[in-house]
Amino acid sequence: MTVINGTNGTDTLIGSNEDDVINGRRGDDILIGGAGADQLDGGAGFDTADYSWSSAGINIDLRSGVSQPGTGGDAEGDTLRNIEKVIGSDYDDTFTTTLGSRTLEGGRGNDTYIVNAGGTKIIEESGWAGGYDDQVLTNQSHYTLDANIERLTYTGTGKFTGYGNASDNVITGGAGNDVLLGGGGADHLIGGAGWDTASYTDSTEGLTFDLKYGSNTSGIAVGDTFTDIEAIRGSNHDDVFMNVGNFKALDGAGGFDTVDYSMSEAAVTLDIRNGTSKPGIGGDAEGVTLKNIEHIVGTIWGDTYVVNTPGVTISEQGFGSGIDEIRTGLGSYTMDANIESLTYTGKGSFTGYGNAGDNTITGGTGNDVLVGGEGADHLIGGAGLDTASYADSTEGVTVDLISGQLNTGVAEGDTYAGIELILGSNFDDFFRANDLPIGFDGGAGFDTVDYSWSNGAVNVDIREGVGMPGVGNGAEGDTLANVEKVIGSFDADTFTSSIGGVTFEGGRGNDIYNINAEGVNIIEEDFLGGYDEVRTSLAVTHLDSFIEKMTYTGTGDFTGFGNDLENTLTGGAGNDVLFGGGGPDLFIGGEGVDTVSYADSEVGVSIDLQARQNSGIAEGDHYWDIEILRGSHFNDTLTGNSLASNYFEGGLGDDVIQGGWAADHLYGGFGPVNGPSNEIDTGNVAQADMLYGGAGDDIIVTAVNDRGSVAYGDGGNDHITVAHGTADGGGDDDVLTGTADSYVLLGDIGFDQLIMNASGFANGGENDDTYIVNTSNLVTIRDDGHDMFGNDTLILNNVASAADLSVTRVGDDLYLGNANPTSGAVPDNGVKLQDWFAGFATIEHIQTADGQAFNLPTGADGFAMFG
Repeated sequence: MTVINGTNGTDTLIGSNEDDVINGRRGDDILIGGAGADQLDGGAGFDTADYSWSSAGINIDLRSGVSQPGTGGDAEGDTLRNIEKVIGSDYDDTFTTTLGSRTLEGGRGNDTYIVNAGGTKIIEESGWAGGYDDQVLTNQSHYTLDANIERLTYTGTGKFTGYGNASDNVITGGAGNDVLLGGGGADHLIGGAGWDTASYTDSTEGLTFDLKYGSNTSGIAVGDTFTDIEAIRGSNHDDVFMNVGNFKALDGAGGFDTVDYSMSEAAVTLDIRNGTSKPGIGGDAEGVTLKNIEHIVGTIWGDTYVVNTPGVTISEQGFGSGIDEIRTGLGSYTMDANIESLTYTGKGSFTGYGNAGDNTITGGTGNDVLVGGEGADHLIGGAGLDTASYADSTEGVTVDLISGQLNTGVAEGDTYAGIELILGSNFDDFFRANDLPIGFDGGAGFDTVDYSWSNGAVNVDIREGVGMPGVGNGAEGDTLANVEKVIGSFDADTFTSSIGGVTFEGGRGNDIYNINAEGVNIIEEDFLGGYDEVRTSLAVTHLDSFIEKMTYTGTGDFTGFGNDLENTLTGGAGNDVLFGGGGPDLFIGGEGVDTVSYADSEVGVSIDLQARQNSGIAEGDHYWDIEILRGSHFNDTLTGNSLASNYFEGGLGDDVIQGGWAADHLYGGFGPVNGPSNEIDTGNVAQADMLYGGAGDDIIVTAVNDRGSVAYGDGGNDHITVAHGTADGGGDDDVLTGTADSYVLLGDIGFDQLIMNASGFANGGENDDTYIVNTSNLVTIRDDGHDMFGNDTLILNNVASAADLSVTRVGDDLYLGNANPTSGAVPDNGVKLQDWFAGFATIEHIQTADGQAFNLPTGADGFAMFG
């Protein structure tokens, strides 16, 4: 036996054909034993046992310590120790290692590598030089084939993950649940027993699989075949799986992955959810579970999809037979094209969107929103408060709940079951109600609810938000929101609105409109519309055409305008102003000081309360609890009666106003109550009114611009105020006041008080009169002398004291004013006592502003004193 020892360097040691002992010692050595049963010990360093010169295949075993004796060729009987690399022959070699970090180089031939330790590197030549059927047998749970090796077989007992290389590989699993990754090349993946997966997560691109016919068409899956494989796992890119019936599970992994059942010969039922789905039923889906699948292509039959993960797209064929259905527990779902049915299987609220086809959408037990979209859809709400929504429509819709035949837009052909609310579009919608309770929400636009086909009267309420439930027949239980128009029945309907921008169309029957907001429009029929009433809390209300009655329900002052019909206008507890318009009207004032005004008349009116004969738009009018009658802008004649006090206001125009026997209030223009601010602009037009107080204690006030007006107090203790006009007190004790220039105050008989607040003329007439001057402008007083032995008084509030009083004679007139008048000039202020020196010196007493009183000489004394 020859012993060959190496050095501490890198040696190549070659044995004989006998049994040799070769010791490499230190350094990276190459040991070539040759023939014979050799003992090869590499020592330290990275040492190689080289059998490349063997004339036959070898079988070498590397393990800890001394290896098992080799067999075959030059390895026959060899033992190896401290060897890191073995180079095989040009024939079929077998390498076994239980040591890690070893390198095995098979060379030519179909070599077998039994690798039972990690870190083993295998070197094989490519093409024919390395053989075409090299294999690795391993018990390692993870193994990756080195280049140019064709087969990988798992010999262990647990789970195995095997990775192929770029060649055409055969990878065989064991009895466990294995994951096999073929890599590049046309690979044959054999799972063996257990649940085995062919995985392509190492692919750098998306793949297409034809799993029934094996014609995989892209990427590293091209040419791959499968035996005993239960599951396919795709790449992390966009994959397509076709003809999947031979497998039990598909996992798309990352990317947007598609399973295509278009070639299935029967309908499929699929379960798609987060995680692993339930096994499919029918056709190519039978028994197959899906995971990480984002897109399904269905069959030409009636498929069923249970979708419980968001982001899944279903593509159904646009031809073929069958009804395709989506069943989902998701809170919101939109149907893909060519699917006919959508059913919610969850427990909460659901929003379901249809497609352009004829859909059936079914909600659950929650409050669902069903959006059919285009097509003739059947919307089934189920339990809960469910909505059929047209909010996605690009035009207004008509929803006919009576027959459905009038539906238009995306609602055309739609039918409903278990629906509690119809939600309209953002355009002008029309809803035709039936006898079942339902809610209508018009959304944006001008929306109409039609009860014209109701079998009886309806009572509806519109307010901000959702109105109160309707009452009666077709409206029973209905709620309205965002509805701008309601059409009533042929019977006596009731409409209520607390928001503006609403139109009510009552139709036939005696309808009632409760109007509590401005901007409400009412449409009534002319002859067949019944006897209709508006009840309002608004401060100002105009009756729409063909409505007969208006009643104020508020608490403040009210202004109400009638129309051309025979109206009944009723005020409230405040001070109301009622305008009848044309037609014979009944005015009921109620509490407060109430006015009937004819300021809206286009011609003058005549009102005679005694004879009960009126003309103009007042013809046929009647009054109840009315305190004030106001004329028009034109020439009116107003005549009171003897039953009660009359309160007349002439308004504009040249009016003739005559009171009755009671204490009347006569105003040529407007009185202090319910003035013109709510009805007209009085302007500054002169009014030549004739006002007759008649018997009784009257209050008479002429218009602001009353030039040409005459107010007659007649009998009674009257209070008459004029601006520029004439006040004639008549009999009894009157108070006459002038407030502007050029007025005339005539006391006539009685103890009168004449108040002069501006430049004007006053004559107290008989008996003891009092003249009160409150202006520094020149006023003229001519006492007519009938009270030569009376006791008349002149109060000069324009003269501070007696010391300030000046007395000047000009012709027959006596001027009283402040001291130091202009010498030689006619005074232009103070008081002119006209014709004092011509027999009319009949004012006995003078009082200045400080209350000082003194007597003024009259008769012969007066003439002598100033003469």
